[in-house]
Amino acid sequence: MKAPLPFPLKVTSCLLMMGMMTAASAKEDETSAEPEMTIAKLFKASSIDVSGYLDAGYIGHNQMPDPNVQVFDTSKNSFSLNQASITMSQTPKQGMGWLVDLIAGSNAGYLCSYGACSGNNLNQYNSTMGSGGNFDPTQAYMQYATGPWTLIGGKFNSLSGVEVPNSVADTNITRSILYGHSPFTHTGVRAVNALTDATTVTMGVNNGWDQVTGMTASKT
Repeated sequence: MKAPLPFPLKVTSCLLMMGMMTAASAKEDETSAEPEMTIAKLFKASSIDVSGYLDAGYIGHNQMPDPNVQVFDTSKNSFSLNQASITMSQTPKQGMGWLVDLIAGSNAGYLCSYGACSGNNLNQYNSTMGSGGNFDPTQAYMQYATGPWTLIGGKFNSLSGVEVPNSVADTNITRSILYGHSPFTHTGVRAVNALTDATTVTMGVNNGWDQVTGMTASKT
């Protein structure tokens, strides 16, 4: 016949069992707890790409610049927030996609298209260009990709020249004189065919140069 276990041992065993049950319960609560959702995680889960930049600087001229020639750097002596930009996009290689590109700052009034900004009623050839305010919906389009073809409809960057509205993608902080007298964006439809990795053919029909609302009946 076995002797009964000492009382202190029974208490120790009971405490050990309670500790194991508490640990198991905590682990279960940790497993069942919902993961913390942040904006970054939300965009990542939705396969949405988000990027942005700030462009600020100082520009000085030894004489007052002519706005008919120098479209962007029209102040003689000034610090300026040129651009604060954010781009959101979901552009898969196959299927439906979209892109929205917004720019705020002193460059916005020059980039803004006719019909997109209050006060901007003329194209960039007019000396009043730049009255479009400090906000510009530079790009906003839908696209559909299938095989080598990509179809785009909306407002998108021009193919003219090597400079683009995104100042980070340009070589210099200042813009060339030629860029100030070229189209910045187009509104219309575009079809792109990737013939090879190095060659694409692009076709499109647009309202014209920097015109969300067409100024003429003809198209470009």
